[in-house]
Amino acid sequence: MLPSFTLFGRVVYTYPLMGGLACIAALLAAMKGSARYGLAPGILAEAALIGAVGAFLGAHLLYTLVMTGNLAKEGLSPRSAGFLTLTGGGVYYGGLFGGLAAGTLWVRHSHYPRELISDTAAFAIPLFHGISRIGCFLAGCCYGIGRFPVQLLEAGLEMGLSCLLYTCFYRRGRLVSHQLTLYLFFYSLIRFFDEFLRGDEVRGIWGPFSTAQWISIAVFLACLARFWYLSKSAAPLSYPGKAGLNGKEHS
Repeated sequence: MLPSFTLFGRVVYTYPLMGGLACIAALLAAMKGSARYGLAPGILAEAALIGAVGAFLGAHLLYTLVMTGNLAKEGLSPRSAGFLTLTGGGVYYGGLFGGLAAGTLWVRHSHYPRELISDTAAFAIPLFHGISRIGCFLAGCCYGIGRFPVQLLEAGLEMGLSCLLYTCFYRRGRLVSHQLTLYLFFYSLIRFFDEFLRGDEVRGIWGPFSTAQWISIAVFLACLARFWYLSKSAAPLSYPGKAGLNGKEHS
């Protein structure tokens, strides 16, 4: 583990460093991938900024909900426990839902091509998360039972999922506007099973499963319901060509 190192006389913390690199890598990959469909880079930069704000708020809010009770049991007042958690760590599922909610509201308000932006996010999000998990490993958080490097396992699975979604679906124009659902489906499975290897029970255990596992079950069932609905609906959409896409949807 390497939580920090010194560079030119200054201490550099690896967790925020990897988070920053993850943001850059995901944004560049999204811009390069969507260029084949003529989506302007500025649109994705704007989407990333809006999504990042929602993700930050959602991650800290869910972390507060999960951790406040545990800290209160240790003798802290509810107000003090809430303040510490709100300004402390974050929960990925909270960040994911917060970012998706903010992005959805933004797309609806701006009238940008939501199908293309949604599918672009589907492969960019797991790339970001996978690189960020390396930061978790270096910082020593989100560890596994017996210090098993579950962070690296999840990082590899996430980046593999990103490649799968891009090469098999996004680049080939398959399951248009539904690739985000496909990402959530696979991620819920990844997170549910790798939680059995996690050893930090302070995050919350409710009955036989952790908080993240209960959320994963709910996400998995919601995705199954979505796929069933899609199987009864019309044929898949197609992205607009480069000549017809200028950043806005056509009416």
